[in-house]
Amino acid sequence: MLLVWRARQDVQLQGMRSLVNAIIVAAQPERQDADKTLGDVWNDFRNAMFPYMKIAAQNQDQAALDYLRKEVARGPLRIKPLAPLTARPSRRSRRRTS
Repeated sequence: MLLVWRARQDVQLQGMRSLVNAIIVAAQPERQDADKTLGDVWNDFRNAMFPYMKIAAQNQDQAALDYLRKEVARGPLRIKPLAPLTARPSRRSRRRTS
């Protein structure tokens, strides 16, 4: 029970810390790196709240890279349209005669 309570307190502390950092950065005069700093604050908050997401994102990125490497090893990519590009549409538009 105490571990759950402690974890919730850590979550609230991290959320408050991120909020204060974002307010401080936003209140300062225009800076070139304000967006980067706000992005870093958000990433720190997200990683603290959901530590498993960082690992999941790395696994997903690695799976995508492995798939691309496998496809590139097969040779050049070819793209086939699902339907011929020069085919007429199946329905013809009718003009109203009124």
